[in-house]
Amino acid sequence: PDRPQVWTGSQWVDAPPERPKTIVRDVPYDDTGDDWEPPKKGLPVPLLITGCCIAAFAVILTVGLVEPHAAKVERVAAARASASAAASTAALLAVPDHPGDALSPPPGASESLRQTADSCRGGRAQSCWDLAVSYGASDRARSTDAYRVGCDFGYIYEKQALCCQLAAQGFANGIGVSVDLAKAAAMHARGCDLGDQSDCAEVGRCLVWGEGLAVDVAAGTAKIEQACRAGSATGCGLLGWIYRDGKGVKVDMERAAGLLAQGCDGNYKQACVPLGDMYATGRGVTRDRARAISFYHLACINLVQKGCAAATRLNIDPRSEER
Repeated sequence: PDRPQVWTGSQWVDAPPERPKTIVRDVPYDDTGDDWEPPKKGLPVPLLITGCCIAAFAVILTVGLVEPHAAKVERVAAARASASAAASTAALLAVPDHPGDALSPPPGASESLRQTADSCRGGRAQSCWDLAVSYGASDRARSTDAYRVGCDFGYIYEKQALCCQLAAQGFANGIGVSVDLAKAAAMHARGCDLGDQSDCAEVGRCLVWGEGLAVDVAAGTAKIEQACRAGSATGCGLLGWIYRDGKGVKVDMERAAGLLAQGCDGNYKQACVPLGDMYATGRGVTRDRARAISFYHLACINLVQKGCAAATRLNIDPRSEER
């Protein structure tokens, strides 16, 4: 093949062949002299470096210099909880109408309950959940407080979000505590920050109807619609309410019926009541007393008292076995 040519000053001549510069074991061979020799064979540099890294990492693991991921997650979360929870808990407990301190079991409490309270204090949302269930109806103040602690300081996200929902219900409905819509909204906001779409929808509700937050219909509706699009039955049910009542939007009864049905079919049984009202009155849908009763019944058996009251207006007892 043709070689590159160089100009000597008087004519073009073939360039001399290039001598390769090969690096073996990170030492370059000097090929500038006439005594240049081909490099000795050795391991390819990338393979050599990879092998050394693997060996070094194995040694580090053996002597325990690298912390396992699960242990690190637990350690960091526990440190965060213990560092921030102490001051935050003290501040919340200083509020006059704050519920009973769940982290201080009553006299005579079992050792198991005390251990669960200690674990909750350390930031385990699952333990806070268990603690709230243990208190139950016998001590609703401490039960609500346990949910509040799990929401604020827990780090097992699934149970943490559930703790936020139930703490919000406790503050909104006065379960063992004074009604405090601002705290209820704060619990929902915390759950929303954790990625729970039902809590995000509830934050939107608080904004639209001004419950614990300053009224902002546009922002609240956007948050509710986003939650509905993400698959939240709560979001869809609330959005149906907005379109039924024309809350910041044009009334759209057909759309409202569809959205309320999504909420009712899901886990937001509160939506069953306005849906039943629509079928009972024929507003936006074909009047159907039987369907209205079925929706009221579904709400009632899921502890939505407005469903029970609506069924009573139609002279039925939805809780009876004969329907």
